[in-house]
Amino acid sequence: MSATTGIQFIILNTHKRLWGHYLKKIIMYKKNDKNRIFFNMCLFSIGKITAEEFCDDFYECYDILGEMDFTLQEDEVLNNLSNLYVGRYTPYESDRTQFPDTFIDDIGLKIGVNMAITSLKSSLKEVAQDMQEILSLCK
Repeated sequence: MSATTGIQFIILNTHKRLWGHYLKKIIMYKKNDKNRIFFNMCLFSIGKITAEEFCDDFYECYDILGEMDFTLQEDEVLNNLSNLYVGRYTPYESDRTQFPDTFIDDIGLKIGVNMAITSLKSSLKEVAQDMQEILSLCK
């Protein structure tokens, strides 16, 4: 991996079980690095992390920490992703049934993330090489 990207590469095997599967977590970027958000968007888009994992990390990195050097376009796209998709995601069918205009499911979240990825293609170039290397390690 490139030394210029400021990456921390740690592979942790967690001992918690989620839906009957042991998780292998990959932590690449520090939580205050915008590339962590971009990287996790890509991981979620291709199914390498769950919607819950994506939303939890996005919320912590973007909504709580949020003091990153985003361009105006990045901030606008991520703010829309936060408000229209991440903030409305729920894994519970009962929530979506009771409030169908309020909550979205995994598919709705993936649509929003894919639209954000399309809008941020130039910003994602920095993480593309790292993404390829990590995916080859995950196989």
